[in-house]
Amino acid sequence: MSRFLYTGPDSAVTLKVSDGKGNLNDQDVLLWNNQEVELPADHDLVRVLMEKGRLTPVQVAPVQVEQATT
Repeated sequence: MSRFLYTGPDSAVTLKVSDGKGNLNDQDVLLWNNQEVELPADHDLVRVLMEKGRLTPVQVAPVQVEQATT
């Protein structure tokens, strides 16, 4: 899953997504204008919405883990 910023009319979609075992499951998603949403980056609808300028990938800052000193 990847994070995107959605810009457009408020709407809802149901995506068919793979569970990694060959099965497809429904994923209901609410799309609110100017809100971030997690979506599968390789889904056809995500590609279409990106081409239309409705989705913009959100850069997630890497988490730094400090090692404990002994």
